[in-house]
Amino acid sequence: MGAFVISRQGHQALDRGLLWVQAVQRLDIQTVPVLEGKARPQFLRGDFEAAA
Repeated sequence: MGAFVISRQGHQALDRGLLWVQAVQRLDIQTVPVLEGKARPQFLRGDFEAAA
């Protein structure tokens, strides 16, 4: 048997669910600076209403 390491994204999938990880991956695009500085951190914290 070999050893393996669970990635940070793997832990997030376990904690928050796979749909959350997929949404973060979809959001991983270049946005305008105003959104990048305000909306992305809110989204990543799970504050979806404020991010929208």
